[in-house]
Amino acid sequence: MDEAHASELGRALDRFLESAVFEDGLSERTLAAYGADLRAYLAGLAESGVERPGDIVREDITDHLLALGASGLAARSVARHLSGIRRFHRFLAREQLAQRGPSETFDSPRIGLAKTRAMPSGSRSASRFGPNSPIITDKNVMPSTTTPSASQ
Repeated sequence: MDEAHASELGRALDRFLESAVFEDGLSERTLAAYGADLRAYLAGLAESGVERPGDIVREDITDHLLALGASGLAARSVARHLSGIRRFHRFLAREQLAQRGPSETFDSPRIGLAKTRAMPSGSRSASRFGPNSPIITDKNVMPSTTTPSASQ
């Protein structure tokens, strides 16, 4: 990633954090947590080759959440990450820095065990995490592997 694009994401994050202080009135502690969480998120985006705010897709968020779960981060901390990511993406859309909101349809995450066959086909995540990796499950991210009973 070249410096211009890296700084584009960094500038967007700086603007978001300033907005969070002045418009949302977030406490210093919450702001520090969001800042740290979002810096980790942006670092992951950079490693994946995402260069601009408008290039971020839902799978990038999913991959980040999966990596957090695989690292052993508590579900409550992963939920905080997702909260910050949602806020950041709403800001990007509001400021017209990105046209889409890839985080809009995420439910609150739950920790579970991956079932490789349940991974969406073509997912970068499926190749990064094995069948017994702890991951974040989400009905929109991980389709159910159970079949409905005959009575339904």
